[in-house]
Amino acid sequence: MAGDLIDFETHPQKTTEAAVLGAVFAAMDQAIKTARTVILQPVMHLEILAPEDTLGDLSNNLQSRKAVIHSVSDVSERKRVTCEVPLAEMFGFSKALPKLTGGRGSFSMEPCGYRELEGNSGS
Repeated sequence: MAGDLIDFETHPQKTTEAAVLGAVFAAMDQAIKTARTVILQPVMHLEILAPEDTLGDLSNNLQSRKAVIHSVSDVSERKRVTCEVPLAEMFGFSKALPKLTGGRGSFSMEPCGYRELEGNSGS
């Protein structure tokens, strides 16, 4: 639902810049709530190669990062874990992976879309 500004009156001695800004912010807030705006966050496709004996710790770490694991497959003597994870949750992962895998893991990631940010939809 779109709104139109029909009339705007100012009084030189009563209208202040702060009052106008306040009215604009209140109108924008109302428009966002009325439109039921949804905030989206970027999601990354993540592929990890790691030894099988480290999958438990790796899986726990991924779950804490709100990852959705799609598959675990064999690649030579290692496992390939493919998942999707919000980009904001990936900060610090490059330092955590060597600790989780004893220095024997690697990963790659690329953008794959957007997901609704939990608990932040307008109403």
